[in-house]
Amino acid sequence: MLECKNRDTCIKRMYNELFNYVKEDLKIGLTKMDKNIEVRITKNENTKNENTYRILLNKQYPYNPPNRCLINNKEHFYILNNMNSLDKFLFNKISPIKCDKCLKCQSIICTDNWVCSLTMMDIINEYEEILKNIKIIEVWKCIIKIKNKYKLPNDISIEKMVF
Repeated sequence: MLECKNRDTCIKRMYNELFNYVKEDLKIGLTKMDKNIEVRITKNENTKNENTYRILLNKQYPYNPPNRCLINNKEHFYILNNMNSLDKFLFNKISPIKCDKCLKCQSIICTDNWVCSLTMMDIINEYEEILKNIKIIEVWKCIIKIKNKYKLPNDISIEKMVF
């Protein structure tokens, strides 16, 4: 099994990885633990849309995926696991990640899908894509409610106007 022999080399890679994406709204912190390194990334700090990502990496990183990924102290796929059936149906229509299968197995953090060229920012981007799709679902649900409430015929396409 490949692993980083020098812990400082691993940390240097993590810093390089993250600082390629540094923006004004990104706060980064690394904490060395016994067997893991915890990476905390806070986006949009002090705003309503703040997200804090905690990524636990072992010494096999980047050859193995992170041990755990927490977003706002919830597992990476907590949101998808707690969707109702309509949300899951709509999500499956618009997303490459399908709710009816093992969610982690479809993610880049799955051991079978991980390649060492992937970075922590790829994990964050995947999660933000999921959030974007969830927002689209909310719009779709509103469209369905409007169509049902006003009994609009199918040939009137509100979807085309919105999207």
